[in-house]
Amino acid sequence: MDKFLYNRLTDTALPHIAIFLNDVLRKRVRRENEFGISATFLPGHFKAYTVKLNPLDGVYYCDIRPNMVDDTFLSQHIKTIDHFFYTDLWELLNNHGQSLGEIAIEREQNGVEENDT
Repeated sequence: MDKFLYNRLTDTALPHIAIFLNDVLRKRVRRENEFGISATFLPGHFKAYTVKLNPLDGVYYCDIRPNMVDDTFLSQHIKTIDHFFYTDLWELLNNHGQSLGEIAIEREQNGVEENDT
């Protein structure tokens, strides 16, 4: 949603990526002062929000989960962090976006925008 809102509000097409450090959440177990871990990644939510509604320009995990590799759909949209540093980062840097001349900037006069007068 951040990509959609930013690009809509600024009238630009700035690339958006997501980098995730890990996919674990501490959970309580039956014994006191002991904790386990559980995965937080929800494939259905990822498919709906990140791919179908508003695709990001890259999704990267530092500790990619087995289902992100085994699932054909997920493996097409989620990459490892090394893929970002070795490949995608350079492609993003070489992709020149809009020039300042293409962006409409409205000037204010005395606290009132010119379009309001």
